[in-house]
Amino acid sequence: SEMETLIRARIEIGEAMGRYMKEQGGGGRAPEDYNKMAGEINTMVDEILSSHGLTVQEYRARSAVVLADDAAVNAFLDQHPELKARYKALPSHPSGRGPGGGGH
Repeated sequence: SEMETLIRARIEIGEAMGRYMKEQGGGGRAPEDYNKMAGEINTMVDEILSSHGLTVQEYRARSAVVLADDAAVNAFLDQHPELKARYKALPSHPSGRGPGGGGH
């Protein structure tokens, strides 16, 4: 289903971002380092979405609609405990609209 595809993509993006940020560590960076990181992140997100048959634009448009329905998302996650645990472990999106986000 579309809900499952979007949730799986969001989980994979969130988990990949977490691993990536841990690998990068802290500390000061030069502007060119940030440009390199942005390119690596964009490539990573593109690859994850592509594996689900999505583009960044499609993901943004559809997830904004489908994943905005908290009741439907929670009902789906209640039926899939393994996804629910991974989804709930993601950091909150800066907008406060739930886990995941990520991307360009």
